[in-house]
Amino acid sequence: MVTYSESGVDIDLEEVTVSALTKKLKETLQYQDIITESGHFAALVRLGNQGLAMSTDGVGSKILV
Repeated sequence: MVTYSESGVDIDLEEVTVSALTKKLKETLQYQDIITESGHFAALVRLGNQGLAMSTDGVGSKILV
């Protein structure tokens, strides 16, 4: 079995990067009607009387598969 490290994933760098990205993205929350904040599987954004779920996932080690 290949470890994350062996596949080129740097967990520490990922944590720093996600933290920086989250901080920057929170600055844009004032422009949308956000129902949930980051930390959930998906964020919910209000669109009229409905909500739109948005999610993203990193490629990580899946590129080796």
